[in-house]
Amino acid sequence: MPESHPPNARLTGGLAAGLRAIGQVAAQPAVLTPVLALAFGGAAVFAYIAGTTFVFQGIYHLSPALSSLVYGVNAVGNMTGSLAYGRLARHRPPETLLMISAILAMSGAAALLLIQATTGSTMPLTWLCLLITISAFGLFFPAVITLAQSRGRAVPGATSALLGGGQFLLGAAASPLVGLFGTRSPAPMAAVMATCLTLGTLAAMAAKRTHSC
Repeated sequence: MPESHPPNARLTGGLAAGLRAIGQVAAQPAVLTPVLALAFGGAAVFAYIAGTTFVFQGIYHLSPALSSLVYGVNAVGNMTGSLAYGRLARHRPPETLLMISAILAMSGAAALLLIQATTGSTMPLTWLCLLITISAFGLFFPAVITLAQSRGRAVPGATSALLGGGQFLLGAAASPLVGLFGTRSPAPMAAVMATCLTLGTLAAMAAKRTHSC
């Protein structure tokens, strides 16, 4: 595929120019806040990926086939959320959908942590809480990417670099924390996810405020 960006609008100067463009985008609160929201959301996803095998196979002793069923249903929930976003985006701004999905995702992880810390979570309850969070991600990720790219449309490549880099940087940092605090309970995974999603929700709130300002 040929480059679609018009030659007169392309940046020159190589790596140094690209880094300057990223710095300029990062200095804009209206763009940085959704970038941070995505980074914390991505960290929660990596914590989920790192922890679910230990939780469902090591703690609840599900067979590989049943574990695959759990992952498959969660994936369907995520896909359903994405389809819902396509419909809701016609009537609601991305800021609103981002806030709703961030709060919903945080609620699922926080509920799992609370249940585990009080009465102890069962497999169906753990699955339900994670399903709520993963389904909410189907709304969260398209909303936050739409928001960031629309605000950083003057330099879309730099904005995309911030979105991807932040997401995978925090994801790489969050994944080991799940195992570091133990694999005998869903609590470490739930705690890391709930912390990341709380921070992501705060960033989403800041993104909404910067838009209204």
